Amino acid sequence: MENAIAISFVALCNKVKCALKKLNILYIGWLSAGSTSLQRMNAFKRLGHDVIGVSCDPFIPRPFFINCILHRIFRLGLAVKRINLGQLNRKIISVAKEKTFDILWIDKGLSVDRFTLISIKASAPKIKICGYSPDVMSERDNQSKRFLEHLDLYDHFFTTKSFDVENLKTLGMKSVSFVENSFDVSVHRPISSDNPAFKNKVGFIGSYEDFREKSMLYLAENGVPLTVFGGSTKGWSVAFRSHPNVRFYDYGLYGDEYAEALSNFAINLCFLKHWNGDQVTTRSIEIPACKGFMLTERTDAHLALFVEGEDCDFFEDNDELLNKVQAYLIDETKRIKLSRNAYYKVLKYHELCIRMRRCLLTISEISNQSFSG
Repeated sequence: MENAIAISFVALCNKVKCALKKLNILYIGWLSAGSTSLQRMNAFKRLGHDVIGVSCDPFIPRPFFINCILHRIFRLGLAVKRINLGQLNRKIISVAKEKTFDILWIDKGLSVDRFTLISIKASAPKIKICGYSPDVMSERDNQSKRFLEHLDLYDHFFTTKSFDVENLKTLGMKSVSFVENSFDVSVHRPISSDNPAFKNKVGFIGSYEDFREKSMLYLAENGVPLTVFGGSTKGWSVAFRSHPNVRFYDYGLYGDEYAEALSNFAINLCFLKHWNGDQVTTRSIEIPACKGFMLTERTDAHLALFVEGEDCDFFEDNDELLNKVQAYLIDETKRIKLSRNAYYKVLKYHELCIRMRRCLLTISEISNQSFSG
């Protein structure tokens, strides 16, 4: 069955690839290994497009601590910019002159100057400037002064937060649309493992938030052993990290290790970010894509994606969380059944190439410019 699904998926990718003409795309983003920005760029390549990437990573502004202070000041409401980003912007302008690009794609353009976009548009009037972010870009914490200065220059912007579409238009964006979360089939896939850190564990991979720690501490205090990859020790209390039922790792997981963990945890805890109003997260799709069993927060967005008790399961408070963790730990048959159902659902509807193709078609529709072959 799984081989048949995989063969069908390859056929679908080839069909998607043939449905679009070859585009020249200049892609700006944080393109380090394991980043979703890199995954989106590679999806465009798999669709057959000619993509040149400019990674922001080598141009991280120095001195780092000064820029951290400047960003904190910006978050407080003052109009300050991080310094020493000129080299990145000169690089973008230089690469844009190398050939005729159809699309300038900017993944969360916090470091891109307004002058850079004006300069590129002046040299290539037909280029479409498109932005994308998986974060709530109407929130000050996720913005920068540069982003606010250039946001009106986007021909179109994509957000994975449906509630943020109107907010971004209010800020001054001309055209914004919601795009659902997705997964990269080359990264997020089932991987078998006998790693004792993963096998048959209740696991969580993600950063600190107060309610996350409180919920998991409640599980630990009620006898549930937990494996937590917390990214760092930042925020996590010593009481939680040192709890006898918590095995805490002060780093994150990426690439194959990430997929391996999601595939082999008995239960994947999927918490949302409450501070920014999240209803769904990329992990909501990535866990099922790795054929992991997911226990996540009950939201309207999650209920629209998955059938409760058939694809995964949900909770609203710590008591319901504890009861379901205890029940599913002893019911492997049901866990496997639900994880398989969710796996086939996301494979059919939420793979990254499908999503990126939809983005290109949206750009074509709003610009009255055909990208079809």
